[in-house]
Amino acid sequence: MTTSLQQQVSDDQVRTKHVQGRGNGLFVTQQITPNSQILFIARPLLIALETAKLPTHCYFCYKSDVDPISAVEVDTGHALKTCTGCKVVRFCDRKCQSRAWAEYHRLECKLFGRLHPRILPTTVRAIVRVLKQHKAGLLPESEWEQLLSLESHYGDLISAGGSRWQDIFIMMKGIKAYCGTDHSQETILRLACMLLVNSFTLTNPAFDPLGMVLHPQSALVNHSCDPNTFVRFDIAQQSDQDTLPPFGSISLHALRAISPDEEVTISYIDTTFPVAKRQEELRERYFFTCDCPLCSRGPNTVVDMFHRPPAADTWEQPPSPAPGPALTVLQVGDQAERCLLDVQSRGTILHTQVDDIKSAMALLAGTQAWPLHRYPWPQLRQELFLGLLGQRRFLEATLHSATFVRAIHPTLYPRDRHPLRVMQLWTLARLCRRCLESLVLKEKTVEDIRFDIPMLGLLSCVLVGDTHRLLNDSDGGVTTKGRLEEQVTAAYEAMRAEGAGGSAGWAAAYLRDPGEAGRTAFSWLDGQVADSLKREGVARGIVDVALSRQG
Repeated sequence: MTTSLQQQVSDDQVRTKHVQGRGNGLFVTQQITPNSQILFIARPLLIALETAKLPTHCYFCYKSDVDPISAVEVDTGHALKTCTGCKVVRFCDRKCQSRAWAEYHRLECKLFGRLHPRILPTTVRAIVRVLKQHKAGLLPESEWEQLLSLESHYGDLISAGGSRWQDIFIMMKGIKAYCGTDHSQETILRLACMLLVNSFTLTNPAFDPLGMVLHPQSALVNHSCDPNTFVRFDIAQQSDQDTLPPFGSISLHALRAISPDEEVTISYIDTTFPVAKRQEELRERYFFTCDCPLCSRGPNTVVDMFHRPPAADTWEQPPSPAPGPALTVLQVGDQAERCLLDVQSRGTILHTQVDDIKSAMALLAGTQAWPLHRYPWPQLRQELFLGLLGQRRFLEATLHSATFVRAIHPTLYPRDRHPLRVMQLWTLARLCRRCLESLVLKEKTVEDIRFDIPMLGLLSCVLVGDTHRLLNDSDGGVTTKGRLEEQVTAAYEAMRAEGAGGSAGWAAAYLRDPGEAGRTAFSWLDGQVADSLKREGVARGIVDVALSRQG
């Protein structure tokens, strides 16, 4: 049997230990400093791109023909080439195609081509690949056994029944028919269940979802709503760059210092949900009740609290849309959540639902009690942000990105080096540059004239400098070198070159006194955010509290 697909795992800083009531978990064996890499898996056992990403991402290295770092899609000249065999997947070049062919695509290409233009669902493609690799002798038997030993909640899913189990069963029947495998129906069902409860969402450096990924070692990491690690997929080991994909490896990094024998945890869900919703989602999707430190505090946390405005806490403006007298604040929240779920279920037509999202956000603002950071307002704002980008309304999208940076994320993620805060900072920097191009080219409307070009230019320099500092100032830990760091460093060096020796210009002003430049730019930006939120109908007290929490 060939071992060409032998997994390459670096896990010498962790050990497996049984946790009462939680199954197996990973625990660190030594003191871990912030941002340190705790676990690295160079070739995940099971991986699949989302169907929607197949036209835009290489099927081997997962690079995109649009910029994966920026929220603004830019043609990078990285044209992907379609596989002539199946006409379903695409590759960067012949090198990527040859490597994918040797490892897995030769096993599935004819199947994909026979079904084209139909495309198998993401989970089905993932299972088909691993089944065919196992049958072809490309997977060491020890790793196949590790995979099958994972908790699948097979019995729980059968007992729960309903549409989810029906979908799994139909999936199994399809795999059995399409794949021509001699693996048993029960094995395929268990693999499908394992993917549901153990897989990670494969993301790009901007944390945009690309697909699913599973490996037995990383699947041992248990959940906490206050996790001490996070996952990246853009880290590559220098020694393996010629033999392994440069993107898609599983890399686990410390969010904070971790003490010896402390359990390694990640979050399976959005931790900004209120406690009741977190518990509901964990029970329904993963079949357990969370007793982490955050959940132990019950509803006495920032994500559960409402704003209590004084009687005079109103803007001097015409009344904005507000709930009728029959609706309580929580009922308004339920109505806004229904809008969010509807938008998320529609996926690719998101840009057509901007007005619906704005109406739901106006309902929340009308309560004058719903904080900007409380679910589902941030999630609605994120969907609105993506919709505005889809409509190329970059100036408006910039204000929503700035709202996250200045008024929402400091509350949700108090540590300024939290990866989601850093990524949003970088997104805002890129958007500022795009807005400058738009304004210089006169691509603006009457509503956009409030943007000040010199201040926007200075702000873009401040944001690049701050992002570079946060990624390179280890805070007592270590620095990481991934694709995000490469792009930020390149932008920072370009800014330094632009400002070197110059007495005028935004970059020169920033380099002369970064601190003063930051105070000036952020003071201006806070004014823009406050004005934008006022136009949304948000109560002044809510805005004041949000802007006072910047870290």
